[in-house]
Amino acid sequence: MRRLNTLFYGACLIALSGCGGGSGDQSTTPTTPTPSDPPAQTIDTGDLTVSIAGLPQGVSGNVTITGPDGYSSELSQSKTIADLTVGSYTVTANAVTAESLSYDVLPAEYTVDVSKNTTNNVELIYQSPVVSKGVVSNFGSIYVNGVRYDTSGTDFKDEDGEPSTEDDFEVGMLVTVVGRSDADGEHAQAEEVYFELKAKGPAEAISLTDSTLQVLGFVFLIDESTEFENTTLETLQIDDFVKISAIQNDQQQLVATHVELDNVDTTLKVAGVVSLLDEQSSTFSLDNLVIDYSTAEVEGVLADDEQVVVHSETTASEGVLLASHVKVIERESSDDDQDQSIQYALDGVISEVVDNSSFTLGDVTVSWSSDTEFFGGEASELEVGVRVKVHGTLTGDQLSARKIRLDKQGVIKLEGAIEEVNIDTRQVLVLNTLFTLDDHSKLKDKSSQKVRRMEITDLVFGDIVSIKAFASSDGDSLLVKQLTREAVSDEAPEGNVEIEGLVSSIEAPTLTVQDVNITTSAVTEFEVDGEALDADGFFAVVQAGHFVAAHAQATSDGQVLALEIEAKTNADGETSEYVKLSGAVHDFISAENFKVNGRLIRTNEFTHFEGGTQASLEDDVMVEIKGEEHSDGSIVAIKIEFESEDDVEEVEVKGAITAFTSITDFTVVDQPVTTDEHTIFKGANSESLAIDVEVEVEGVLNADGVLLAHKVDIESHQDEIEVSGEISNFVSAQEFSVNEQAITTTDETKFKHGNASRLADGVTVEIEGTLDQNNVLVASKIAFEKLEKVKLTGEVTSLSEQAFTIAEVTVEYSQQTQFEHGEASDLAIGITLKVEGRKQSDTLVTAEEIEFVDGEHDEHIEVSGKINKFTSATEFSIGARKITTDADTQYIGAEASDLTRGIKIHVKGILQDNNIVLAQQIEFDD
Repeated sequence: MRRLNTLFYGACLIALSGCGGGSGDQSTTPTTPTPSDPPAQTIDTGDLTVSIAGLPQGVSGNVTITGPDGYSSELSQSKTIADLTVGSYTVTANAVTAESLSYDVLPAEYTVDVSKNTTNNVELIYQSPVVSKGVVSNFGSIYVNGVRYDTSGTDFKDEDGEPSTEDDFEVGMLVTVVGRSDADGEHAQAEEVYFELKAKGPAEAISLTDSTLQVLGFVFLIDESTEFENTTLETLQIDDFVKISAIQNDQQQLVATHVELDNVDTTLKVAGVVSLLDEQSSTFSLDNLVIDYSTAEVEGVLADDEQVVVHSETTASEGVLLASHVKVIERESSDDDQDQSIQYALDGVISEVVDNSSFTLGDVTVSWSSDTEFFGGEASELEVGVRVKVHGTLTGDQLSARKIRLDKQGVIKLEGAIEEVNIDTRQVLVLNTLFTLDDHSKLKDKSSQKVRRMEITDLVFGDIVSIKAFASSDGDSLLVKQLTREAVSDEAPEGNVEIEGLVSSIEAPTLTVQDVNITTSAVTEFEVDGEALDADGFFAVVQAGHFVAAHAQATSDGQVLALEIEAKTNADGETSEYVKLSGAVHDFISAENFKVNGRLIRTNEFTHFEGGTQASLEDDVMVEIKGEEHSDGSIVAIKIEFESEDDVEEVEVKGAITAFTSITDFTVVDQPVTTDEHTIFKGANSESLAIDVEVEVEGVLNADGVLLAHKVDIESHQDEIEVSGEISNFVSAQEFSVNEQAITTTDETKFKHGNASRLADGVTVEIEGTLDQNNVLVASKIAFEKLEKVKLTGEVTSLSEQAFTIAEVTVEYSQQTQFEHGEASDLAIGITLKVEGRKQSDTLVTAEEIEFVDGEHDEHIEVSGKINKFTSATEFSIGARKITTDADTQYIGAEASDLTRGIKIHVKGILQDNNIVLAQQIEFDD
């Protein structure tokens, strides 16, 4: 019985009586009573307020009220019924059909005792069954697809359908909620919440370049919405056990919504919907992965379209996973009856736009009309590849949308301190930019507070948050996709700022990303498409619409000063041949061979070192690596930057002193500089500082944007000389010559376009330095000739020791050259290679990477049997194995046009990364 709220109104009866008299006469005159009507009988009454809610707009309720003395009344809207005779009344909410849905109230019948001079309230909220499939965006109780579901009486289930708890669920996990909800989602209860696992097992392959992760034969894309638990893609290592949930995009690729590191429970599992069930061969398909259940224990009855969880004791081989146990998941879901309409909410990626009023999400066709409400965008923005959350009425596989929320790709990502919080408007101000949260925004707390059910009320001034947001269709607001609190205000590192996004306007020395103004100065390091540039070069190339990523510092005057800024001239900024990762060096063997985050890092003569040298590398040293990722997961570093343990970014400025007040107050170019008792002066003492003196200053910026110098290198050109030419008489980095001038280097020598290992006879260099007492030039700077990076593909036409020829270009290789899918000993005339390297001349390339692409290393498999599913000559299946063809496929015994369901064929082909066989040859069975 629902609790009734009764409002009591105080009432009192006041009887007034009085005596009258003359002005001076105190005598009384007897009166004679006159006949009158008998007193009226008083009837005790009360009021009853019935509130009706939960139905779609414009739909009326159907409520019957019965009571004493044959009282009966019907209501369609909320109403207060006054002056009801005291007694017991029955309020009955009858079912209402609207938009093909049956709405009712549970319980449907209420008994109300109307008392004298009281008002009783009855709240009737119409609801209908609902199924919602999407990611968890928050807790308290649980938010899915923008609706808060009360979980006070919910049964939580794990991937096997076994009892679980809410604490086992995390933001980003894909779930299915089964329950009840009103039409607007304002009042919803979850009866059951199921975790939708996709795969659990060891990481088999990790690509930072492609942002992919392979587990048990499934390849998962990692995008900006993927949530990680206890790990990141950069720190994840091969054979780490992970638990992944995912949705499918428009290209039928799996996009991970949540990745959790779980090295405790090492049970191998995959889950999904059965297709291509072949009982004869005991196989079926989960997406493109073939499941062999011939030796498995099967719990339940297998059939196409059934939800299953597959346990295995081995990883997938040739796209086939051998199951040890298969469990059919039975759910008491409201969508079991395909002929009955239910409320349905779905999170997915548009795979096809059918027409101006419909599109598809996987197997579901979504239709919308002028009555459909749009959030986060407009109908005109619905296109293939856009992620949406749809709420409406599902009948069969047709979803009529009442609400559509566009979850567009983020246009800005930043990390900084909160400047304001407005709880009423659900907005936060970061870097003077206003961000709006809604019920779809994912909230997470990674600070020391670890608030699980984090709300905007938990955020305060000074908290460090990372935000991913996209612009609303009107451009007036930035809607938050994800907000993560990284640190609370009293433990936050001061001033650190990270910004990523598309340039909206640019005018040197500033640029704007959405509403964030970024300032650059003499301390800023610039890079465009992987190439270091100066400020003039940067602002000459970068335009509005280009992608930038900046590491910056917020100063006390409100500026955002970029310490490092990188631009990519392709608009989306996603495609890059370089990857980055940070961490501590471990398993150090040499400066050319060590690991970071479990990944093998290699260096070569072109690797640039910043904040240290090759000699600085050793175990436990913190570094940031930028380089090229190879197919074996190793990274060839093009840049290694040494990081401080306190995460304070050190910067440097070089140039002439343009203003000088004292040694603690001067300006280099446009950068204010100060010193303290810890500052080290090199080249001369501090008394040499003056206007026009050339210096190189290293230090950190304070909150006011002033550079506190750790080291000031005062350049004296009096003894400095320059030499340029080819190296000769090379013995070591400490002993060689240029133009007969003896040269040596030290740990302080700075290199450009390479490092000390590039020094060799015949290499052209420009050297600056000073002569020592032995007339040896001690190099302070060595600049190598910048060599263009080139790529070649072709057949080897000639072969010699440490070299071969492709298309009349000689390719030289060395011990530092990386080989993929083969070794140097596999080189032979006629094989096809891909070569990446440095152009020495029009006919000579020094190879950094050589890849064998002649097909020797492709995974060849053969499949025989009858075609049991046929879509076209380029898309069909044999049993649970999916087959595709292309223009190079050869046919024996018939033609491609003869392919059809039921015929028997033998296929030889290559197993692709998506577990689909690309047929090279198809032989028809007589």
